[in-house]
Amino acid sequence: MTSKKISCLALFLVLAASLAFSADPPDAQKQSSAVAFNVGDFYLSPQVLGTSTGGKIALGANAEYFLSKTIAIGGDAAFYVESPGGLTIFPDVEYHFSVQVRSLDVYVGAGPSLYFRFGTNSKTLFGGKGFAAARYFFTPGTGVFLKLGVATNENGATGYGAIGISFKI
Repeated sequence: MTSKKISCLALFLVLAASLAFSADPPDAQKQSSAVAFNVGDFYLSPQVLGTSTGGKIALGANAEYFLSKTIAIGGDAAFYVESPGGLTIFPDVEYHFSVQVRSLDVYVGAGPSLYFRFGTNSKTLFGGKGFAAARYFFTPGTGVFLKLGVATNENGATGYGAIGISFKI
C-alpha cells in the first residue's frame, strides 16, 4: 500500500470519526461525556505493541498530558525485545471526542516517529504516524485501551496496534 493511499485512509478515518461523534444522536439525553478530562491531567499507560511487518512485539508505555478537556500531548516509547532489537519513540498530539457513552474515551492522534534498530545492522529511521483509539474506564482513574494506527518511514508503511492499561497519575 502506498503512502498516499495510507494518508487518504487515515484522513478518511479521522473525518468519519469526527462526524460520527460530533453530532448528538436524536433524542439523546444530555449526560456528561465519557470522561471529564481537566487541564493538567496526566495518564501513564504500560502497553504491548505489535506491528504488521514481521509480527514484531514490543513492550512500552504511553503518556498523556491534557492541555484542555479535549487536546492532549504525549506519546509512546517501546522496546522491541526480539532480534534485531530496537527502540521506537512516537511523540503525538491527540484529540479526544465528546461521546455520549459513559466511561468511554474515543480519540485520534498523529505525530512523528523515530525508530532505532540495534545489532549488526543498526539504523535510525524517521517518519510519521497516525492512529485511532478507544479507552474504557473502570474507575475515574483506571481504564484499558486499544490503539490502531499506521507508521511510515523511508522503508515504507506498517500497521501497528497497542493494548494497555491507563492510570491517572
